Amino acid sequence: MTSTTVIAVMAHPDDAEIWAGGTLARYARQGCAAILVGTTDEMRRREAIAGAEVLGAQLHLVKKVSVSSVINLIDELNADVLICHRWDDPHPDHRRIGMLVTGAVQKAAIGRSKRIRLYVSDTYQSLTLDGSVSGRSIVNIDETFELKIRALRHHKSQPIDHFAEMASRQAGFWGARIGATWGEAFDPVPVLGVLPEATML
Repeated sequence: MTSTTVIAVMAHPDDAEIWAGGTLARYARQGCAAILVGTTDEMRRREAIAGAEVLGAQLHLVKKVSVSSVINLIDELNADVLICHRWDDPHPDHRRIGMLVTGAVQKAAIGRSKRIRLYVSDTYQSLTLDGSVSGRSIVNIDETFELKIRALRHHKSQPIDHFAEMASRQAGFWGARIGATWGEAFDPVPVLGVLPEATML
């Protein structure tokens, strides 16, 4: 895997770990991984810091994620890949962030020589408002799954046993699809009419 900078923009401080923790930890080892999330809650802020540290990811906390905060971080890190929530996610906060990030990436890509790749993540039980997650890009996280769960468990203010069990079950399902033990699923999104050409994010 060549050096790649990946940014996950999520709605809540534990979302990065649940939906992309193994992938972020994998990219952090050979490139750069970052998380952009908004919160005004001090406990959740501390949990986010602890979780990101386990993953080896940079954490960028803002009061509220905005188009400008996404574009600024893309420019600051010269990002290759953005990960966000799905627009058909059952959670309204997730849908809002998914739409916001998709629009921000289109703006950031205009006139940029380096192509940006955009992916939407899995969701609860892999069920969207429109059906099942297709998982067209699945990342092998066998080497980073334990980091994903350890990072997730720092979010003690949340129903963490429930989320850890769900994340493990879904990681097992997606891993089996690619002949691995653990995996995380994503779907590519066109950026200015171009889909990612790489099968690995």
